[in-house]
Amino acid sequence: MNERSIEHYVAIMRLEGYDRLTIPKWSILVVILAVLSVLSLWRAAILFWRWWNRPIVSPKRLFRALCDQHGLNHAERNILQQIAAEGTFDPNFLFIDPELWDRKPAPPEMDQQRRAVFEKLFGESPRAS
Repeated sequence: MNERSIEHYVAIMRLEGYDRLTIPKWSILVVILAVLSVLSLWRAAILFWRWWNRPIVSPKRLFRALCDQHGLNHAERNILQQIAAEGTFDPNFLFIDPELWDRKPAPPEMDQQRRAVFEKLFGESPRAS
């Protein structure tokens, strides 16, 4: 191919419009909207992940998590709720302070159940009052 044939080829290309870059304006808008959509979805996914893995700040959620961690059944959870209601404090404190268990004497029929829950949580029998 000589230099003259290359010039002819380039001239034909110019006549047919191949030397101009023609991008429709709507396609630019579509690309921008697609990029913004992807970034928005990514940000929403990050916010959802942070929300899902946030620390437990609800006393009820903490109580459920502590009961699940210690393997307490529904009846044992109710016992903890009753002890907390007698002393007017949060039942979560029963997991960390053994002295709260002896605030008010338990009825004889509940004493055995309370001792069983206490031993399950602390691994020892409660002190005699």
